[in-house]
Amino acid sequence: MRVYTKGDDEASDLSIRLADDPDWRGSKSPELLVLHPDSVFVGEFTIGGEDPFDTVPESDLRIGPVFVRAEVGPWESILFLNQTECGEIRTMSFAERFAKSSTDELARVVRQATHPFREVIIGFRAPKPVNTSSGKWEVPAATEPVLEFASFPFRLAIIEELMFGQDLLTPRFDVHDFARDPGTPSFDPDEIGYESIPAVRDWFRELPIPTRLAEHVETLVLDGGNDVYLQLIPQWDGEDDSFDIEDLTADDLAPFTRLRAVDDIGGFLGPRARAALIDHGITVSS
Repeated sequence: MRVYTKGDDEASDLSIRLADDPDWRGSKSPELLVLHPDSVFVGEFTIGGEDPFDTVPESDLRIGPVFVRAEVGPWESILFLNQTECGEIRTMSFAERFAKSSTDELARVVRQATHPFREVIIGFRAPKPVNTSSGKWEVPAATEPVLEFASFPFRLAIIEELMFGQDLLTPRFDVHDFARDPGTPSFDPDEIGYESIPAVRDWFRELPIPTRLAEHVETLVLDGGNDVYLQLIPQWDGEDDSFDIEDLTADDLAPFTRLRAVDDIGGFLGPRARAALIDHGITVSS
């Protein structure tokens, strides 16, 4: 037998030679043969305690391939057909094999061979871990009246002030911690390009913002370096219109009775949004 390894000390696959196969060995170079077991295993070979034929799907045998697979729990066995004893299958064209695949003819050739399998490679396929969210970044359920926004970029400006400016809106979002959390859609914040991360965008869109916090908003600063923008696009340089506020409605502004000034450092306000703010008695500077 031969053991394949990953790294220095982890076995990945075990290869066992089950029968002699002169036709196969005669077609391979010495360099390739050295990668396979040299001697035949003389013991009884079973898969999960059963005859290999009882674990191989009948549909695989009917196709007449070079190998068949058997799976028992997390163990996978790849059984290579003996070319010497099952050679007539290999001399058939694909069209011939396909035509016979709906019958038992090819499976019968394999089953009637004295030593149908030349070699088996056995591997343990560890079940993929189930990533269960820690719950830390689940969007909290609303337990009181919340603000509604027609403009998502304006919602982000409010979140910037309440979450990152005043620490009144929780939890304080961290895109790197969010990405590491089990159950979160897989992404690397440092490899994201210049588009909003969908999972982060959805989180900010769904986050409940209690209506009572509106009275704490007195000024807004629209700057390309704001924390909320860099959570959505960590590599963002502030040079595009990703977070421009094109329009604002009276309903957007109505809850913010103490909002007195907006400092548009990044030039994010469109003409209609700027006019709506001014009409609402809010000072806009840039």
